Amino acid sequence: MKPQARIQAAIDLIGAIRNSNTPADLTTTKFFRNRRYMGSQDRRQIGDQTWQIIRYWARLSWCIQTADGTEPNSRNLVLANLTILEGLEVIELQALFNGEQYAPHPLTSREIGLVERMTKLDLRKSDLPAYVAAECPAWLWPYFTRSFGQIAKTEVSALSVEAPVHLRVNTLKSNRAAARILLAKDGTIATNTSLAPFGLRLETRTPLGRTEAFSAGLVEVQDEGSQIAALLTDAQRNHVVCDLCAGGGGKTLALAASMANRGRIIACDSSKERLSRARKRLKRAGVFNTTTRILDPNSGNWLRRRARSFDRVLIDAPCSSTGTWRRNPYQRWRLLPSEMLEQMKQQDKLVAKAAPLVKPGGRIVYVTCSLLREENEDRIEAFLEKYKNFRILPVKKIWHSVFGTHCPTQDSFLRLSPRLHGTDGFFVAILERGND
Repeated sequence: MKPQARIQAAIDLIGAIRNSNTPADLTTTKFFRNRRYMGSQDRRQIGDQTWQIIRYWARLSWCIQTADGTEPNSRNLVLANLTILEGLEVIELQALFNGEQYAPHPLTSREIGLVERMTKLDLRKSDLPAYVAAECPAWLWPYFTRSFGQIAKTEVSALSVEAPVHLRVNTLKSNRAAARILLAKDGTIATNTSLAPFGLRLETRTPLGRTEAFSAGLVEVQDEGSQIAALLTDAQRNHVVCDLCAGGGGKTLALAASMANRGRIIACDSSKERLSRARKRLKRAGVFNTTTRILDPNSGNWLRRRARSFDRVLIDAPCSSTGTWRRNPYQRWRLLPSEMLEQMKQQDKLVAKAAPLVKPGGRIVYVTCSLLREENEDRIEAFLEKYKNFRILPVKKIWHSVFGTHCPTQDSFLRLSPRLHGTDGFFVAILERGND
């Protein structure tokens, strides 16, 4: 493909992402699947340009609005990217936007003016809004400043750095050293993660599905922070555990491994499709101590019968997913205030649903991939106001017994962030039920 055609393809792909309700990576995969005439180099360059625009959406949009007073669209976002981030000048852009076959139509006089004014903007100026510099939606910025105070800009900016691929070694089948050797045989170089004891970090992205280690169930893709959250459940071999929001089964797999396939795990979710994916992963990993359960409006009787049945209830609560923006950068522009408020209601319902399921002396482990107090500390404080028979178990009290290392926090809760820990953003609260 000619450079002009790649630019038009990037414009089309940005438009497809903006108009789709599916994650940007899935939209991108479908976009390229429907255009099989594109070569691998074409796909890579189009994809790189598209993801660069997504990662710098706020400042590109700010430049467009500041220079021209117009709203960002697919075409002027690509223009802004080529001007601001790639350093192209008007004459170069006119050669690319020439209206020839498969090329973008020629620049209008207004677009030429937009480009000329954008080249004069200084993005290093101190008056660049903090939320723009941090690549954060304006409405979310007060939430981050409440969570992080003066270091909010630094913390949120770290969410724009591309995330590495983390793997969890399945200790039911292997160990880190053996998994690294097997991955290396397929050309995949991995190093040990710094906090999670069974984690690996890939140096480069690779088609993992083609490796023997993955197909044989020796490794699973799982962020280091997610691995830590699962291990802090502290599930023992004789325990009965409920994974209340199991989803695709990532944390269920980690629980089964930490329990050495003993005890019993019930993986619950409201989605039949997600649990179906989880069952496939459980089978590949060699897990046989887990059953699945769909939670629907008719599950009330089952839940009542399970009262005081579980040693641990893990809640991987649905949330804003602000901690995963490194992996899903367009997610930040999709999230609506009304959606976050609804998720907070669901979070409260989930901990209330979990409370009667726990045995006296048992624990609820509340986890989100959010960095916002409103979804984390505030939810736990609201829960403890209503449920006086639960207390906070400080993370540091069990960290050493689980990990055998120094705990990265002295706070009651654990908050992991890309800036401090190199993981996705995660929050973990451990709540212990008294002998009521």
